[in-house]
Order: sequence, then structure tokens, then C-alpha cells
Amino acid sequence: MMATATGDGAQTCCARRQANRGTHLPWLLMLFAAAHAQPPVFQEPRIAPTQGRDVLVLAPAPGATLVDSAFGALAARTYDTSSRRVHEVTVDGATYRASTPLQDSASRIAFDPSRGSFVELLPSLRIELGPGAPLQTVAEVVDAVRVTRFDSLGFAIVELPDDLHPADALARLTELPEPPAATLRLRGPDLEWR
Repeated sequence: MMATATGDGAQTCCARRQANRGTHLPWLLMLFAAAHAQPPVFQEPRIAPTQGRDVLVLAPAPGATLVDSAFGALAARTYDTSSRRVHEVTVDGATYRASTPLQDSASRIAFDPSRGSFVELLPSLRIELGPGAPLQTVAEVVDAVRVTRFDSLGFAIVELPDDLHPADALARLTELPEPPAATLRLRGPDLEWR
């Protein structure tokens, strides 16, 4: 008789487990999604510092806006075609255009008003060593993939995860109580050495 009672209890327990199996899955999926949520991506172009000058970082989504800068009013417009993202910037009556992939790190570009050209953003930031938040804090705030210090030169390069736009990383750092001196990094021109 005891074996029968244990068997029935085991069947009841298994039946309860089977019934509860489906109720835990949505909670687990929500927790997983929250832990791996994409960081917010800015929706409008913004002026950002880089390598001794300011550039207009173009939004990675369609839209149009007017931005005031040291170079005067910049009109920026971004729209998608079937296979490309087109960026247009108008400065002093001259219109500049660039085409990028719809998604990918190559679609992250900026317009340099001082040179009248578009340039790709690198997936990293330059952090000046010295006053401001410690480098370890900076790395944690932007979920850095790797940090390379150049102590003798006085700066560090913080490599960002693929899903974090460099302009969003820069915005995160400005929210720190003591923000470090941080700038975007631009891809340099391709040079052929002879």
C-alpha cells in the first residue's frame, strides 16, 4: 500500500510540475530580454567632440532636423532606400550626401563641417587620463570590451560593444558625477604606402 501511495503522490507531483512548466517560461524570457536589452539609440543628430574639433554625429534612423553649431545652422536629413541609408547635410547652401548600409557599424557616421566630408565613427572612445571618473568606472558604464592605456601619452582607448553607438556611450559618460574628458574616434583615410 505504501508503494501505491508514493506512486500516486509522485504522479500528482509530476502533474503539478508539468502544469507549472509553461508558467515559468514567460518570466524567464522577460528576464533574459531585460538583461540583453539594446541600449537607447539617439534619434536626432548631435554635435560631439573628436580629435580637436566638433563633428555632427548623424542619427542611425530616418528623420530630419536643424542643428545650431559653431558653423551656423546645419540641416540634416536621413532616409532609407530599399537597401541603403542616405544622409544629407546642408551647410551654407551646399548639400553633402553619403550612403551607408542600413545597419552595421559602417552605418555610424559623422559629418565634419570644417572639412565638408563624412567620416565613419570607430566603435571606441578616447579617454584623457587625469581628472574625472576613474578608468575602471568608465569601462563599467559603457560595458567596455577592452581598455588600452597609453600612460606616457596621457590617454586610453575604450573599445565599445557592437550594440552600443559611440554617441550613446559618450552621453552615458556625461551623466557621471565627474565625467572624464572623452571624445569620439574617427576612421582615418585609407592610405596607400609606396
